[in-house]
Amino acid sequence: MGNVTKTFRAVFGFFMAACMTVSVSYAAAQEPVAGAKQTAPDSMLQNKEDIYMEPSFMGGDLTDFRKWVMMNVEYPVEAVEQGIEGTVIATFVVTPKGKVADIQIISSPSLYLSNAVREVLSMSPKWSPAINADGEPVCFFFHIPVIFRFDNSAF
Repeated sequence: MGNVTKTFRAVFGFFMAACMTVSVSYAAAQEPVAGAKQTAPDSMLQNKEDIYMEPSFMGGDLTDFRKWVMMNVEYPVEAVEQGIEGTVIATFVVTPKGKVADIQIISSPSLYLSNAVREVLSMSPKWSPAINADGEPVCFFFHIPVIFRFDNSAF
């Protein structure tokens, strides 16, 4: 990178199945993502239609979680030094106890970026779990992209 210092930031959004832009999306899932290890029993995962109340993050919504991730994810120094940019796609489950579990990296341009995303998701404060139509807490499945890019506008 020479004497020029690049500024950088991590951008976070929720993955939409047919996304043209990064936007908010979330889904309860009954089937695991292809190739992803899943330890939550299938009987605990609910269809979105079976959910009475979706999980909430620190009393807020998914926008609040997105802000929390953006404030806490760190662009790895090694990735900066090597000029690595790109999108990490991760999945996780909010358990009936409100914990983030089963963090899986589905795709990533770099192990450095994967580890940064895994680390910040594993630090997540407790959620209020999803509630099904019977009033019971249930697992809720999320897909999320975290976009790492250099901000070239600083030049």
